[in-house]
Amino acid sequence: MNASYRATSTPRAAALARGDSLFPFFRLGQGAECLAVIGGGLILDSGEAERTFLYRCQDRFLTYTSLLGLRSVVFVSDEAHALWYDVLVDKLRARLGLIAAYAGIVDAAIPPPFYVQCDLEAFRVGSFARFERQLAQLRASGAGVHFELNQISPSTCAILAQLDAALSACGVYTGFDADAAARAADLALKLHDKSEYVRLVKSSADADRLPRHVPTAVMPAASFTAIASWAALVDAYRSGSTDTRPPAGLFVKSASDSSGNVSALLTRENFAARIEAFKAEVRLNLLSCELDDPALVADLRSEVEAAPTLRHHEFSDDTLRRWRRRQAAAHRGIPLLLQRVVTPPPAAGTSARSIGISMMIEGPDAIAPITASAQLYKDRERRQYLGSHVSDALGAAVLTPRRLDKLNALCRVIADRGYRGPINFDACLDADGDYTFIYDCNPRLTAIYPPLAVREVLRRAGRAADAVLSPGYRGELIVSDLQRCLDTCRSRNLLYTAQHPRGAIVLPNLCREDGYDVLVVNCGIREAAAILAEFANLAGTEAVSAIPEIFH
Repeated sequence: MNASYRATSTPRAAALARGDSLFPFFRLGQGAECLAVIGGGLILDSGEAERTFLYRCQDRFLTYTSLLGLRSVVFVSDEAHALWYDVLVDKLRARLGLIAAYAGIVDAAIPPPFYVQCDLEAFRVGSFARFERQLAQLRASGAGVHFELNQISPSTCAILAQLDAALSACGVYTGFDADAAARAADLALKLHDKSEYVRLVKSSADADRLPRHVPTAVMPAASFTAIASWAALVDAYRSGSTDTRPPAGLFVKSASDSSGNVSALLTRENFAARIEAFKAEVRLNLLSCELDDPALVADLRSEVEAAPTLRHHEFSDDTLRRWRRRQAAAHRGIPLLLQRVVTPPPAAGTSARSIGISMMIEGPDAIAPITASAQLYKDRERRQYLGSHVSDALGAAVLTPRRLDKLNALCRVIADRGYRGPINFDACLDADGDYTFIYDCNPRLTAIYPPLAVREVLRRAGRAADAVLSPGYRGELIVSDLQRCLDTCRSRNLLYTAQHPRGAIVLPNLCREDGYDVLVVNCGIREAAAILAEFANLAGTEAVSAIPEIFH
């Protein structure tokens, strides 16, 4: 943390400014005991995902939340689903225990999940035997509970309001303010729309005090599909952005997607070859056309079937199709942003070309930086997000007093709207060697959560953790023989251990059968890429990896 940064007034923000171990979650309620709700509620409500995501997304993060010592809320369909989770969590503990024995750096404890029955049709909380026993245990402890979230969203807050009612009826204190949570969730969902971010910046009376943003025009999706030529697209961009310079290329992206879900880099040279395919993508994802395409149901079914925690669930084609349509309804009408392409200087060296800056907002005068991270992509058009590289060196280079002053001003604009919590802004290295912000505003704790959690755990244990790279958190590394894999990795000095604090940390993930995440600690991006390539090419059949070798 930059020493010149002024500590702010609230306990959480002040602790972050000091570098203390206080994790930057949303906090709802006032009880002493924490229940962590870590998932993808904002992604679900914005239409980027459908109903099964409530179950599937929580699987990505259970290990990381457990390493932080927090008890996870796990949504299930019924008692049988909870019992099946018990089986998988026991296996997760055993896998983590073996890893801990090799590395000597992580605690193998996984707190028992707090199971909450929630159906996917109405997002209604129900009661079952396990739930009643959990309530009785909380009542007996007398500590009360509060909730900590990585994302705050209307659906999540509605579910928590029901859970709070059940807790209160059982005599468990929460101090949960359902109305305040709902207002905060509605604001987060609104800010998730990048066109709102554009409007806030362009209408700000202090625009000169804000970070430099790329010239951007907002365009309705339907209008974009009527564009017939590169010249017409440039005219629309100039009209909406007031940028008079001729652009060499335009980056076109949905205003409410992450990871480049709907985006394209268009130029005069590639326009004719790319435009029709991209228009079809826009019509499908933003205008809700072709919803009855059987491939949409097939794609969703393959995602559901890949989740071990849903192995015993059967969803009909009609059900999956209905949920796809609900998803489309939430996504319908989202505009597009047209942006001048931000290109780095020819001699960019090792500077990160794409970065995310995460801040904590607790009020207009209570703002603190969380971290800066290099963002890694599989492709040069930044459509396929790979992961994050959090490092102290990058933080020192990016979070300078001058940039923090501008970030504070930007965060105050958002704080004045009433927003409180973690928020992330993306920027790209420009031709001047500075960072230009690209109107990507994510009002949540983003994909930096896994590397931040691992860094936190290592530092709590007194271990060195200056940099952590996470190339994914969906169990992409499939290992059928963990012990053999760890033996091989240790023999090649690939593992981060107490004796060798530089290398890979392997963590089990519930998303895939025998799935693992690989995080690389205290290595630069190129060295980390080499280590990941070793994992992807381990001799024999014990490991098959989808971890790519391309970093942009």
